[in-house]
Amino acid sequence: MSFRLNKTPMVAGSCERPGVTGVFIDTSGTWQSAGLALPAAYRGDQAQVLGLAATSGGNVALLLAGGSLLAAWSNGTHWTVSAPVAVGAVRASGFGTGGSTWLLLSGGRAETISGTGGSWQALPAVPAGTATLAPGPGGSYDALAVAGSKLTVWRLTRGAWVQVQRITVPIEYGSSS
Repeated sequence: MSFRLNKTPMVAGSCERPGVTGVFIDTSGTWQSAGLALPAAYRGDQAQVLGLAATSGGNVALLLAGGSLLAAWSNGTHWTVSAPVAVGAVRASGFGTGGSTWLLLSGGRAETISGTGGSWQALPAVPAGTATLAPGPGGSYDALAVAGSKLTVWRLTRGAWVQVQRITVPIEYGSSS
């Protein structure tokens, strides 16, 4: 669930009908389509909404359709949809400032897009064990990698991942059933 700029609730999910996105807004107690249409090349495909978030300028959604991922931004009156990026398995995804989004893909790949009007950019191969990305200031990213009880934080600096922190997290093995 997310909220539009006017605090109207917005929800999203997958839709079985080809070419239709499952993004809905509540208008005076009645749910209706938020008007997010897939580009013509994907109108025969089923769409899955991987994420929906509110930003200072509107809403952003991540859509999976036809083996490609698209980002879409709403300013409250219309949607702008990005060019597609081909994806394998999406391991994680999320949002950053200004409508930016990121994808952690299979094979150590990662992609980002800065916001409305941006284009997908490949990041260098992420460090082994990366479970998620954390957006930082100025379009920077940290990669959080986990191995057993160790958390390693890598920061993307000048086109390469540099280790900036390592934490040992106390885990009482066998404590859960």
